[in-house]
Amino acid sequence: MKIKEFNIEEGIIHVLDMNCDYPILNEDYLNLSNEEIKLFLTKHVEKILKDDELNLGKFYKEPEFIQNVYKFLKGDMSLIEVSGNISKIFFDILIKEDEEVSCDLLFLKLRTEFGDALCMIKFDYVKNYIHKIDYNNDKMKIDIVPQYITLPSTSQRVNRACIFLKNYEGDFNLLFLDKKFVNTKSQTYFEEKFLNCEKMHSTLSKTKELISVAEKWTRKNIKDDANKAFEIRELIREKILNEDNLNINSLAREIFDNDKDNIENFVSFTEDNGIYGEVQIDKDYVSKKYDRIRLKIDRDIDLYINKDSFYDINRFEVNKNGDGSINMIIKYVINYNEK
Repeated sequence: MKIKEFNIEEGIIHVLDMNCDYPILNEDYLNLSNEEIKLFLTKHVEKILKDDELNLGKFYKEPEFIQNVYKFLKGDMSLIEVSGNISKIFFDILIKEDEEVSCDLLFLKLRTEFGDALCMIKFDYVKNYIHKIDYNNDKMKIDIVPQYITLPSTSQRVNRACIFLKNYEGDFNLLFLDKKFVNTKSQTYFEEKFLNCEKMHSTLSKTKELISVAEKWTRKNIKDDANKAFEIRELIREKILNEDNLNINSLAREIFDNDKDNIENFVSFTEDNGIYGEVQIDKDYVSKKYDRIRLKIDRDIDLYINKDSFYDINRFEVNKNGDGSINMIIKYVINYNEK
């Protein structure tokens, strides 16, 4: 399921301050007639829906609040009621997880092409700095102090969100975003303890994960040989663009030829990350994914180039230097701008 069209009909936000004993629950809706506020909310929902890590979920045990979500989607409960109930439960989970960072919980009623949906977004506070003015012995003192009450701007990504949707056929769907970080104490509470769900591996999600895992393997194992890394990436990209189905073992043999160690390493790595056997390729996704190619070159150059120019010998060329390094040449430049 991929939501492409939506309209925000209602919104409410609650404060989960970890210094308090209870969540601070709002009793009124957001003013969506304010175009600036509605645009802010719309941009965040759009980024969530386009995020490559947004997953289709399946409950292995229904969370305690889900009956209220069903009531809300049927029109038997208000957004104020259902959001307050979920916020209390989520606050208790954060307390038990010893989560130190306070946040806001945003709830939106969405009208989508599939039906009504309830969207919940966790807004972690962003550390910003403000000036503070004091007087000391009749002298003005201006200092800089940190604050943690700023919400993420539309240019920043949301780390955790979920969308509950019951379509016109009566089928219930869960979409969730749960970005996990290595240095975070609580890495699984959102997916496993709050939502009680697991990923459903659709064609789209499997394709995304295959691309992501192959890139992770290349970064981890081919660090100081740009030529070999380029060849591996090109072989993977070619197979994904041109094949409807990819067998992981066959893919590894084609990429690494007779290099048994790398074949076993690659297959083992992909299996450890949930990719094995036959993968059906989502052609719409890869077409859009590879329409524009981004290259991070060493640590100081970012290059964005569309697919046609990338493969046009008159616009872009890669030459081997024979020592593992490569030259990337942008050719026949007629016009350029500085930004």
